[in-house]
Amino acid sequence: MRLFTKKSIITVMVILTGIYSVPVYSAIMGTGSSTANVTNIIDLQVTTISHDLGDIRTVLVADIKILELQVNNNDSDGYSITIHSTNGSSYPMGANQGHLVHESADAGATTNAGQRPSTPYSLSVAQNATLTDVAGGQFGTDDGDIIDDFLIDSIDHFISYLNATKATINGVFDVTLSQAVDPNLFHGVFTDTIQITIADI
Repeated sequence: MRLFTKKSIITVMVILTGIYSVPVYSAIMGTGSSTANVTNIIDLQVTTISHDLGDIRTVLVADIKILELQVNNNDSDGYSITIHSTNGSSYPMGANQGHLVHESADAGATTNAGQRPSTPYSLSVAQNATLTDVAGGQFGTDDGDIIDDFLIDSIDHFISYLNATKATINGVFDVTLSQAVDPNLFHGVFTDTIQITIADI
């Protein structure tokens, strides 16, 4: 009689589990910066348009264009224009600033009624959009397009363009002059030199 031994085969499966440790890092932030340095532009060109006002003894002068200003400025606060009459310092005796003065006047003496009009001249400064466009320019402030009929009496006249929204590039301004008639004036030449300066605000 044969004995059969039944072998049981047991298969053991071993599952190996590997645990991998992954290092955790904190977030690290880096920064970089870019800079651009824009050059300051402040420039004023003055062109004389007309200096012949005619016979102010008999003819009213009304808004004759005497100067043309071309302004370039890129200050974020805007710019100012100062208008100065040199007759105030050339003829200090009496109130001669903002007046035309006769060629016979003496710097060391008070001007008389024949040497100086009884009323000062007045000036207006207005933006000239047409010439600005021709120059490929723009006005960078919105302070109004005209400063009308002011006097240069005892002090310089100061105009501020404060509301800058962009650079002013080749902005053209017209300066016009008005002078009342004065029949007391001597014959001859009456003059004043007007100085204009620009500054950042």
